[in-house]
Formats: sequence, structure tokens, C-alpha cells
Amino acid sequence: MRQFYCEQVGAGCSHPFLTEAVADYTDDPKEAAELYRLSIEQSRAFPEEPTHTKMISLAEQLIVLGRREPAEAYLRDGRAEAVRRGDSFWIQEADGLLNRGR
Repeated sequence: MRQFYCEQVGAGCSHPFLTEAVADYTDDPKEAAELYRLSIEQSRAFPEEPTHTKMISLAEQLIVLGRREPAEAYLRDGRAEAVRRGDSFWIQEADGLLNRGR
């Protein structure tokens, strides 16, 4: 997947879904966080692309990196979008992360 992603980026064909998928399979939290941020930015060019999965996943990586305050902002925004979209799985994920460590 990483090779395909790099080929797409090189060809100028980046897509937020692919960037998010690569982040999902990245072991390094810092690199994963950067990829999730990039996928959120890329989503601006795709109005129907959901961002709640990206925001909640980014928040999880920020928590791992010890950056709780920015993580909470992404969790609130991601959860709000998940609620608008009726995505109960991601609502529960956000709730779990919001309650972790409190």
C-alpha cells in the first residue's frame, strides 16, 4: 500500500482516503499523525469525504504522543461530525478516547 501511495503522490493523484489508509497502517505515531493531518487537508478538495475518522484517528495518535489538549479539540470536532453522520462506531471511539486518562 505504501508503494502505491508513493506512486500516486508522485503522479499528483493524492486522495485523502488513501492517505488515511496509509496512516492507519503506520506504526510510528508521529508519522501517522502527520499523515492524518495531511488527509484532513486533502479532504478540502473532496466535499463529501468524511473527516471524522481522520480527526479521531489523529487525536488518538496525539494522545500517544502526549499532546492531550490538541487531541481533545480533534476529538470534539470528529465526534460532532460522527454524530451528524450517524456513525455510532466512531462516536464510541471518540467517547472512549475522551474518557481515557481522566
